[in-house]
Amino acid sequence: MELPVNQFKRAIAAGKAPVGAWLVSAAASAAEALGCIGFDFLVVDMEHTPLDTPQMVGILQTIAGTSAQAIVRPPWNDVVMVKRALDVGAQSLLFPFVQNADEAKRAVASTRYPPAR
Repeated sequence: MELPVNQFKRAIAAGKAPVGAWLVSAAASAAEALGCIGFDFLVVDMEHTPLDTPQMVGILQTIAGTSAQAIVRPPWNDVVMVKRALDVGAQSLLFPFVQNADEAKRAVASTRYPPAR
């Protein structure tokens, strides 16, 4: 099985400027509407919404049926939340409140599965 292509990262690497929106609703219908409008990406905000992991699964499935790419914003720079997001299919993450190099290193490390930490 081939992994899905991350179109968001591909566009950035090609020097394109993707246009997106923040999804601040836990409703899959809102994700579908925004995804069908033509945005390149949608930020699934788990920091400022009541969205939990089971709801995120439905949101990611809904976005996958559109042309938009999902970018998950976990509620915190927390390895458990990051692993959950990756386990349910998130390809891109936007970490909240990274204030220094150590926090950035911790964020990156949390996206790697052992033994690649």
